[in-house]
Amino acid sequence: MEEINLPNSLEYIGDDVFSNCFSLSKLKLPDTVSYIGYGAFAGCIKLREINIPNQVKAIKKSTFAQCYNLELINIPVSVTKIEGSAFFQCYSLTELYIPPSVVTIDEGAFNSCRNLTIIAEQGSEAEKYAIKNGIKVVIREEQN
Repeated sequence: MEEINLPNSLEYIGDDVFSNCFSLSKLKLPDTVSYIGYGAFAGCIKLREINIPNQVKAIKKSTFAQCYNLELINIPVSVTKIEGSAFFQCYSLTELYIPPSVVTIDEGAFNSCRNLTIIAEQGSEAEKYAIKNGIKVVIREEQN
């Protein structure tokens, strides 16, 4: 299964629901989704891009772990927490803007993301996390 079309009424994606769907490469989450469970997409090795709907509050533990080809993901301002191993071994993730609404980033959230540059607001939790963990950080210019 390379592409999945989800119903617009979907609100909840359970733990490990798409885990190890090795062929999944494209997925559009409906705007109605407000919860994405632990490990929901872990091991989806061909997944290249995914949108996180504006109602999601946290990126749970191991949600995108071992999504080796994940290149593009948005983190909306509704997200306040990124849990440990959320992006573990996302080797293809090279840039990620983390909005200042994210006030908690657990240790190991981006372990083994060896090509990652975090784009962050000055003084944000994302900037502090990147510096503490030796991840390249670029400070985003203020938007007028």
